[in-house]
Amino acid sequence: MARELPEPVVSIGTNADSAFVIATRTGEVAVWEPGSKGVRLARDAPAPLAVEEYVDGLGKWLCAEHYRPLQGGSLAGEMGRDEFATLLLDVLRQTTRAEVGVINREAIRDPGLFPLRGIATRFDVLAALPFEDVLAETRCRGSVLKAFALAPRFKEYEARGLTASDGVVKINGRPVEADQWYQVVTTGFVASLEKDGLGGGVAFERRPGSSPRDLLLAWLEQATPSGQVAQPEDPASLARWHLRISLDGALSDARIGNPDPATYNDAQLTRIEASNVALDARFYAGADHPALTFQNTLRVEYGLGRTVTEGRDSGFVETRDLVSARSGLAWRLFRSERRWYHPLPDVEGFTETEFNRPQDGTRSYHHLLLRPTLGSRFDLTARLYLRFGVGLESELFAENPLKSVGLARVELNPGELLTLGNRSIEGRFFLETAFVDPWRQLDLQVRASVQVAVPLWRFLSITAGYDTFLRALGGKRLALAGDLALGLKFAVDHSIQSF
Repeated sequence: MARELPEPVVSIGTNADSAFVIATRTGEVAVWEPGSKGVRLARDAPAPLAVEEYVDGLGKWLCAEHYRPLQGGSLAGEMGRDEFATLLLDVLRQTTRAEVGVINREAIRDPGLFPLRGIATRFDVLAALPFEDVLAETRCRGSVLKAFALAPRFKEYEARGLTASDGVVKINGRPVEADQWYQVVTTGFVASLEKDGLGGGVAFERRPGSSPRDLLLAWLEQATPSGQVAQPEDPASLARWHLRISLDGALSDARIGNPDPATYNDAQLTRIEASNVALDARFYAGADHPALTFQNTLRVEYGLGRTVTEGRDSGFVETRDLVSARSGLAWRLFRSERRWYHPLPDVEGFTETEFNRPQDGTRSYHHLLLRPTLGSRFDLTARLYLRFGVGLESELFAENPLKSVGLARVELNPGELLTLGNRSIEGRFFLETAFVDPWRQLDLQVRASVQVAVPLWRFLSITAGYDTFLRALGGKRLALAGDLALGLKFAVDHSIQSF
């Protein structure tokens, strides 16, 4: 039976000590006996009757088993090689909850098998995927996937969820983010290629006992109401969540002990004694869906300062005290083709408050600002957008009525600005102008924030940031506040693809 095979694509054997492993080349059979050091050619003499009967029975069983239609293998139409590869990769992605699936093109063989018609059988799958392999998974940065997609070797692979066109790389229809992590599923063969695969330095976790072929067979064995092949969920049509937590901290402390300033008049000893501590915590949770975006941010700013001048100790007093939260939901009306000038209708809620009222008594009520607005957003790039909105504003604990408000905002979401060597310089920017009560007494309010971060090690970065608030009420002079912060940032990012 083995001698009649047209090409060496099959090996037969068991773990029994008495069994032979039979391999074939065209017209030739080689036999390896367990424990032997070499391979010998099989004899040409006719096989014993018992062997012929066994082979005949085995052949009938193989035909009955492998030509049996799969329960969920009914094809709606013809399935070409590309459609088969798409189904295989989608099954692998859904089974492992991966965003990207990659196999080498040569993993799918026998081009004469395609297109498949009618009902798929086990033989169809075995013939298309003759090589036994294991699954391999990894979680790698978008920068690695981008380099892979733009490399010449990318054409040697079948990829699902990862596309490159005119230098633009997308993952499930969304521009790849270089500093984000993505889940990838592939085969043990691709994982072993290292630099010729996804790239050097990518660590894979192999899953023994799970092969692409077995997973596809199990998928096609699932009975469906229509009997047709069940289509796996496409992550491109589902939401991708991004979670981010960052904590900025700065600390300064100057202690002076000078018993005789007239004698010890050195610059180091004639300073004011001061201590300052500042914390800035940011929390972000956002969902990116083909039909909408949902963004939520929470920022907590708090600082304490203490000075000692001429023996008078101020004690620790608040230098920063602000809590702000923002939630926005935008609908994507133009889903087939996105352009920067396509308006995205949105609704947003903004809240601003504090832990404690001012200690100097300039305000008798606790600050709690509520501002719901309706508007439109324009996504200039994947991270930069404009927003215009109108709505209402209320200082909840003040004796002021509801006020109308119009606002304009430009915002750059956190991400990579540029690369210096092997370091990605990250940054964010926010500028919002609010026109409060414009029909009676215009109250102009400007909020702005900018921050640049230089990574040091994994979750730790050096940061430089500036926040400002400007206000002009009616014809009064402009009031402003500015906070410059230099410090260290601890940040954790995590993305979750829905399935």
